[in-house]
This record gives sequence, C-alpha cells and structure tokens, in this order.
Amino acid sequence: MGTYVVAARQEAQTGTLTAEDQVREIPGVWILGGTDPNRIRIEASELAAAEIERRPGSVLLIEPEIRLQDQGLKTLLASAPLQDLELDRPSDFGRDVDYSETD
Repeated sequence: MGTYVVAARQEAQTGTLTAEDQVREIPGVWILGGTDPNRIRIEASELAAAEIERRPGSVLLIEPEIRLQDQGLKTLLASAPLQDLELDRPSDFGRDVDYSETD
C-alpha cells in the first residue's frame, strides 16, 4: 500500500463530482483526509492507483506522497553532499569603503 495525493484538474473543478467522490468509486482506496474535496490524500494499492491514472476521461491527477523523515537540522546538514562546494571566496579589493559616519 502506498500513500498518494489526488487532485482534480482545475478545469474539472466546476463539475458536480469532486475528486473525493470519484476516488470512492474505486475499490482498494482509503481516503486519509484533506481539507479540500478536490485535493485529498489516499492510501491505495498499486493496482488501484493505476486504475485512477488510466480511467478514460479521468480528470484526476495522482502522485505518490513524498514525506521527509523527522530529522534535526544537524542530521540533515550532515547528510548533505557539501564536499564539492567551494565555500571560500576571493577577497574583493576593488571597492573603496567609506568609514565616515553619516547622520
């Protein structure tokens, strides 16, 4: 079972059936929630997700939900590929700096 985000295409949102209504018709789909009936989270088998995608005349878009693991900033930075980044920059001696006070 995977978690997906299902949304109705914008041009189809004026119709009478919402994304939630259309998804309820497909076996193997559980609605997890959403505040907008035209954009919902579902849990579905791969077969049910494929059915949503290939329905003829479908006005629904379906994408796998991507969630970041709860990790701290230090862990996230430690896992970032920073070794190839050049963090030093050359000194800029081409400008004059005015140190006088302006009030």
